[in-house]
Amino acid sequence: MSHKLYFEIPGPPVAKGRAKASVVCGHVNMRTPEKTARYENLVCLAAEAARPDGWVEIAGPVVLQIVAVFPRPKKLLERYKDGRLRNGASEGRMPHYSLPDLSNVVKAVEDGMNHASIWQDDARIHQIDASKWYAAIGELPRVEVRVSELVGGAQ
Repeated sequence: MSHKLYFEIPGPPVAKGRAKASVVCGHVNMRTPEKTARYENLVCLAAEAARPDGWVEIAGPVVLQIVAVFPRPKKLLERYKDGRLRNGASEGRMPHYSLPDLSNVVKAVEDGMNHASIWQDDARIHQIDASKWYAAIGELPRVEVRVSELVGGAQ
């Protein structure tokens, strides 16, 4: 069976936060920050909703594609009097190359998908194609996720 799955996570992308440590009775307790835990739960719900009936966890190598679309900042919406956008902005998506780190956004998505039983473990991921963008004018922020099983050794 060749597995393929596409879904979107609505709202601004959230990066995986650093675990918080505390000491209780001489034992170190680690906990996931609340914002990260909520986002991972949202990812899990979106993945479960997109998963077809009869879905079996992917046991083979996985190709993961992620497109993170961030809200467009006001500075990229400002216009000159003649209607042109300032700051070299365009109407379409623009590269997002500031915080948060793309790798942390990817990790939050991976961990949410682990909870949704899309694959046996995120160690199954063979290839990741990820990018982050500012939304086009009028476009809503979200994360687009495509998962496919690598079949036959090449894709």
